[in-house]
Amino acid sequence: MRIALTVLAFLSGVQAASAATIVVSKNGALQTVQAGIDAAAAGDTVIVKAGTYAGVAVIGVAKTGLTLKASGKVVLDARGPGGTGLGAGLLVQATDVTIRGFTIRNADDSMTEEGDGIRVTGDRATIENCIVRQCSDEAINVVATDALVRKCVLIGNNVGVDLDDAHRARVEKCVFRLNAASIATSSSDDVVVSKCVITGGGSNDSIRISGGERFEVTDVKLSDCGGIAMNINSGSATVKKIRATRMLGGIETKGSGTTLDDIDIRDFRNNMTGVSIEAPDTSLSRLRISSTHAEGVIVESNATNCTIRDCVVQKSCLSDVAAYLVEGANATFERCVAKDVNGDGFLVVSDDVTLVDCVAIDCVRDGFDVESGANLTALEDCTARNCRAEGFDISGTNVTLSDCVAKKCRIDFANEGTLALTDITFTTGGTATPPEVD
Repeated sequence: MRIALTVLAFLSGVQAASAATIVVSKNGALQTVQAGIDAAAAGDTVIVKAGTYAGVAVIGVAKTGLTLKASGKVVLDARGPGGTGLGAGLLVQATDVTIRGFTIRNADDSMTEEGDGIRVTGDRATIENCIVRQCSDEAINVVATDALVRKCVLIGNNVGVDLDDAHRARVEKCVFRLNAASIATSSSDDVVVSKCVITGGGSNDSIRISGGERFEVTDVKLSDCGGIAMNINSGSATVKKIRATRMLGGIETKGSGTTLDDIDIRDFRNNMTGVSIEAPDTSLSRLRISSTHAEGVIVESNATNCTIRDCVVQKSCLSDVAAYLVEGANATFERCVAKDVNGDGFLVVSDDVTLVDCVAIDCVRDGFDVESGANLTALEDCTARNCRAEGFDISGTNVTLSDCVAKKCRIDFANEGTLALTDITFTTGGTATPPEVD
């Protein structure tokens, strides 16, 4: 055993000793980034001294484990003579490559290559502390597995980070400014985006998730972008701790089994929905929406078996628009609040919906409006107060109200516009009793 350990230690020492450091500088023997890469072997480190270097570079498949590191401010300007597009600024084909500290700018399409700032096709790449700006396509385009993009700043590109079949990729602590879109994914499983800041941008979705499974977005702040905050079409996605301010729209979920938690949406600039749920088995909790123009939450007709808990929608909605619009069957709402909204508090148009301990306060229209097509709706311990129309407007069949309270509404309880309590069935358990009425 001692001999084996000695051999392993010797081999490790040989491997460490064989790794070289290559230096690139404006006045040195190697004066281009590509020259430094060409001079390096697998596992070597290429250090590029401060300066602006014109052209593009390729880390070929033979350069496994290469580290490309900037020393000082290093700019790679990915243009040819006269501003000619040369394709990707850095093309990473080898596996286990690390890129650290570069500024890459002005990548543009060539005749054969897209204008990505950094394009990664080798697995397990790490890109850290880089600035990528003014690229005609993606700032960072990953078509490989297990990539890490960390502490990068991406400014004025078509897309900030594009992940295509990039399973287990991680994007951490990055800043996105004025990109047409910030993060886009396609068919990528187990991706994690965390602790990122997104500001400005064009009319595209800031974060667009297409396909894949188990996508996770946590602790992301978005503001002043021209598109919606997030468009999620990924099964079993998790979205948590999102702050979106002054966006065109909020969050759209189209993948089944999505979990949304701790979402703060406010001051939207257009009549777009805060959260639109368009797939079954979605869970939404701890949502806060303020000063938006359209619905706070929509549960679409194909979004069945959804659960909404501990949400607040206030100071929102245009006239005749509900804070909560429920079109999907078998939805459950618990401890949700609609306050100071210009339309209905809760508008239910689907079957088998349950509302428990929900509150509608200061609604311009109805507090709770159960439409004629909404059958088997159950309202338990719900309160409507200071609503300018009906507190509870019940038109659906087989609707049950249990321990509900209406206070100071224009009409506390109504069934198709009538005032007679005998037209509505209020139940507590199996006994028919009217709820408390002011």
